[in-house]
Amino acid sequence: RDGANREYPPAMASLGYCYEVGEGVPEDKVKAVEYYTRGAQGGDETAQCNLGYCYLEGIGAKKDPGRGVSWLHKAAKQGSLRAMCLLGGCYRDGTGVMKDDKKCVEYLTRAAEQGYAPAQCNLGVCYLNGIGVEEDERTAIDWLERSAAQEFPRAQSILADCLQAGRGTAEDLKRAVSLYEQAAEQDYLPAVCDLGLCYENATGVEKDEARAAECYLQAAEQGYAPGQTNLAVCYFNGIGVEQSVDTALQWLEKAVE
Repeated sequence: RDGANREYPPAMASLGYCYEVGEGVPEDKVKAVEYYTRGAQGGDETAQCNLGYCYLEGIGAKKDPGRGVSWLHKAAKQGSLRAMCLLGGCYRDGTGVMKDDKKCVEYLTRAAEQGYAPAQCNLGVCYLNGIGVEEDERTAIDWLERSAAQEFPRAQSILADCLQAGRGTAEDLKRAVSLYEQAAEQDYLPAVCDLGLCYENATGVEKDEARAAECYLQAAEQGYAPGQTNLAVCYFNGIGVEQSVDTALQWLEKAVE
């Protein structure tokens, strides 16, 4: 905290993060924004990026996407890979800026080529779905592989989807299960749910309905609606759990909340 009191921008960025996540201090999103602002005004790219994200999401401050994008641009100009990746998402979705898929790809490419795993994943999705570029499944797989190699869970999960479907790569059900498991270990809920489906349907792994239900429960307890729905189906039909219509209905109610 001494560094922040002396107006050292990197220290203010670090202290802001501590307050944002409650690391070593009581969580205080408003105070986090205060420190990020001081650091950002002092020119620190991390503070600028984090402040931009706070304005995008309304964390510790009133949501203001335009203001958020402005700070992200400042951070990206200084080389912040996270800011570039976030800007890619802003241009893809038209958040705080006019929607522009080509600019989305430009920002994602800049960050991806410098090894930033989330950008590599998002760029892979762009190539997979023809967002801002011509659809190219092989290039998509290449970027997803690079991201997954850095253990980025979303990339692991999407790559597993592709391996299951033989999309852009040869079908490999066993490797798909392995990737789902790796992503599930990081609590990436879509992968947790998909892993459950693999066990329920014996896709790339030996059928294990009890394990499937455990996966659905793990996702369901954290509010993931597909997991809640799949768990409800298990209780309706006694798949891996003792049949209970009441419990099934309870999970379905949570899924539609």
